[in-house]
Amino acid sequence: MNQIVEKIYFKERQIFYISIIPAILLIILIVTTEFLNLGSKPMPLFATVFGVILFILIIIFSYQLVYTITSTHIYIKLGCILVRKIKVNDIQLKSVKKVNVPWYSGMGIRILNKGVLYNVKPGKGVKFETSSKQIVLGTSKPQEIINTLKRLCLNNKD
Repeated sequence: MNQIVEKIYFKERQIFYISIIPAILLIILIVTTEFLNLGSKPMPLFATVFGVILFILIIIFSYQLVYTITSTHIYIKLGCILVRKIKVNDIQLKSVKKVNVPWYSGMGIRILNKGVLYNVKPGKGVKFETSSKQIVLGTSKPQEIINTLKRLCLNNKD
C-alpha cells in the first residue's frame, strides 16, 4: 500500500470545551437519575441508554477543531471527522488577513453570507477567499497561519 505523506507546515488543535462540558454533565445527570430512581416517574432504561449514547456521540463528533496545513491542502477536522479540504492553490493570496471573530458569531461550523466560519471560541481568526467562497478559521495563532499560507502560495506559484 503506497501512501504519500505530505509535509505538515502548520497544525493547530483547539479543544471545544463548550460542547464537551455540558455533554459530560448531562451524561452524569442521566446516569445518576437512572441509578437513584429520582423523580415520581423515572426514565425508562432505553431512554437512559439513548441519552447517554447521544451525548457521547456529540462529544466524539465535536470535541476538537484541528487545522493542518500541508504544501498542497488545508485540512479542517471537527471531532473525528474531516470536514473540509481546501487546496492551497485555490487561495487568493491578496485576501488572506487577520480578523476578529466576535462571540455572537457562534461556534462550530457556521454558514456566513459569502462563506463558512470554523470556530470553537471567540477571538482571533484568519479570513481568506478561494475561487468559490470566503473561509474564516478561528484560531489562537493567526499570524502563523497567515505566514504559512503566504509562504506556501508564493512557493506554489514558482
